[in-house]
Amino acid sequence: MLVIKIPSSQPYFFLGHTVVHEGKKFAFHLVPCGILYPNVKNILGNGTVISLEALFKEIASVEKENIDFTGRLILSNRAHIVTKMHLLADAQSESKSGGIFRLYNRQ
Repeated sequence: MLVIKIPSSQPYFFLGHTVVHEGKKFAFHLVPCGILYPNVKNILGNGTVISLEALFKEIASVEKENIDFTGRLILSNRAHIVTKMHLLADAQSESKSGGIFRLYNRQ
């Protein structure tokens, strides 16, 4: 079985990639594209920053296409969970310091 791991060196869940699989377009930010293949285990590894809101949206889009990933999406117990509250606090902190966070936090 092939294993795809999202490394901790890519902690930003707003980065991503688009994959066309069997004529359908998928936009992934957190979920590894291996989720499209039934023989691949997919790991969100140590240190990966995970927005629960973003993760649930991606899972919903995969489920909408009737892709069964039961037992194939694994979340490390050392991944970092980020909530909306964390994002708001970061945005407020960055805006006070003139940081670049707001450039990436467009709705």
